[in-house]
Amino acid sequence: PIPDRYTKHSLLADLQSARAHLVAAFDRADPHQLAAPHGREYLAATPLRSVRDVVHQLLTVHAGYHIGQLSVYRRATGKPPLF
Repeated sequence: PIPDRYTKHSLLADLQSARAHLVAAFDRADPHQLAAPHGREYLAATPLRSVRDVVHQLLTVHAGYHIGQLSVYRRATGKPPLF
């Protein structure tokens, strides 16, 4: 079971906080560093090539991936789907 300390509100707040930190870091990032290869072997077979590509993925679809995971966990515990 999920510990009682995690609530919908706290999880959403954590996601929003993490995204805000990432956006702020992206705004300060050096353009040359963003254009550099990401260097992650596990992403080699994906369209993601640069650090900028990885940051873009994190800012656009990454949270949705985790929301999907949470939906699967809810269903596995007998709770209704979120959507």
